[in-house]
Amino acid sequence: MQKWRDVTPGSGSYINEGDAQDPSWKSAFFGSNYERLLAIKKKHDPWGVFWAIGAVGYDEWVMQDISGEKEEGEMVMQDGRLCRAGT
Repeated sequence: MQKWRDVTPGSGSYINEGDAQDPSWKSAFFGSNYERLLAIKKKHDPWGVFWAIGAVGYDEWVMQDISGEKEEGEMVMQDGRLCRAGT
């Protein structure tokens, strides 16, 4: 990903080009627009109904396995229950 960042400084990316496990995914996907986009999302989706890995507001939810534990590991899992973060 660093090569892409070097040739497009300060920009975002198409969501399918990004790495959902990148610790700086907000700036990698959305550049400096993330906070503005989050405000728009909260205005139009105050309950957080619309969610996707790597999308604006993604970190407000966590995936839990069948036992109710947060799924941990190298990969972003998509086969558990979706729960609000911090609950």
